[in-house]
Amino acid sequence: MSIKTCIVNIKNESVFGDYECKATNTYGTLERVVVLEMVSKPQPPTFKVKAVRSTHVYLEIYDYEMVADQGLDRSGPMYLEVTGHKIQYKTEKQEWNKAQEMIVDKGDFFNSFV
Repeated sequence: MSIKTCIVNIKNESVFGDYECKATNTYGTLERVVVLEMVSKPQPPTFKVKAVRSTHVYLEIYDYEMVADQGLDRSGPMYLEVTGHKIQYKTEKQEWNKAQEMIVDKGDFFNSFV
């Protein structure tokens, strides 16, 4: 089996639209239309420090959608669901370009920043 991938570099709005995909082999031909639509980037989350211990910080993260309802149709094609967060942390004296980071899936419990 051979798998082919189409990568669309988005440099401007002209790349959005319908793309026709066609696969052919000895068993026949299959055609599909794939629609590439422009969507809005989700708003950044807010968070609350729940507790600070000598080796841990406990955070509670609120997605923007939980804080303010913008009247978005969350089931529509223009809505990007938040699936996780990248958390960056550093000491007070460090620069942000030296910060450590961790990726956390939405809904996962996390508590350790050592």
